[in-house]
Amino acid sequence: AVTLLAGDAASEPPAYVLEKIKGTVFLKTMDSAVTEDAQEEETVVGGDEIITRADSEASLTLNEDTMFHLGPGSDVKVSQLVWKGPNGFISRLELLEGKILSEVEKLSQSDSTFEVQSGGVVCGVRGTAFEVQKQGDAVNTSTFHGLVEMKSGGLSRPVRANEHGTFSLRRGNFLPNRALGPAERNHYRKWLGQRMLVRKKYQQRQALLG
Repeated sequence: AVTLLAGDAASEPPAYVLEKIKGTVFLKTMDSAVTEDAQEEETVVGGDEIITRADSEASLTLNEDTMFHLGPGSDVKVSQLVWKGPNGFISRLELLEGKILSEVEKLSQSDSTFEVQSGGVVCGVRGTAFEVQKQGDAVNTSTFHGLVEMKSGGLSRPVRANEHGTFSLRRGNFLPNRALGPAERNHYRKWLGQRMLVRKKYQQRQALLG
């Protein structure tokens, strides 16, 4: 894991790194309204937006234990990414469209915050693997391990490991949680193979920088 020092906050802001790209991925930076082709090892900071085409995917790391995978036909904005004190960070992602799978580990050991927001629904975690999908008038969350707290307005719903939760934007309430299906569990198992490669690439890049 990466140790964040107080000096890091003064020197440069935290950033996600595009570790792995499949197909065509676009990056719209906070400083420009122009959408450009994204490149592997490019940095993504607060205010930036990542867009994948229908046949494309992208994996990004913040550190060895915090990463996310953007599925095909998806659009996510890094709405906030800052250091939080000497030992933590705040990462808030806004899913505008599509699907995002997040791996967030060991937040309980720091003062960090990690949230995915979509359609006014906020999914907050402490140490979890989960996927959020915005589809039609619904926001869906699949929790693979750990616990996700879905919130919208004054409503909240825990989505525990091996559960799937849905908030209906049309009805304005939560639907009953259900168990993850075989396709959802297989989807996560497939990601575990990718995660290993993404983490290895991160480690190799850190070794070169060190």
